[in-house]
Amino acid sequence: MTTALRKAAPLMAIVALAVALRLVLLAAGAFSFNSDEAVLTLMARHILQGERPAFFYGQTYMGSLDAYLLAGAFALLGESILVERLVQVILYALIVLVGYGVAWRIAGNRRGALTTALLFAVPPVLSIL
Repeated sequence: MTTALRKAAPLMAIVALAVALRLVLLAAGAFSFNSDEAVLTLMARHILQGERPAFFYGQTYMGSLDAYLLAGAFALLGESILVERLVQVILYALIVLVGYGVAWRIAGNRRGALTTALLFAVPPVLSIL
């Protein structure tokens, strides 16, 4: 195992843990389909039909990047709640990585950055649901 791979292994394991936790919860049906997801899904469908929204429907302060990402996933994999949720899992994995990067930048400490990533990966129950 190379040095770079050995150094990256703990972070990769934490990201894998975050993804696995989300996938287990998805498989268990722990998440109900809520109105924000419905609006996001509707926006993605409209994007595929040619609309170009700049903001989340009904709000002038939240952007629509999530809907564009979802529209791309819908174009590749078809429209379904599962695809919407898989996009959210990928975005959550990116949040874990960004948390690591920010902690590394602020603290300059690998241990603190890994701890931050772990706290993002396995948050309190209220944050997961």
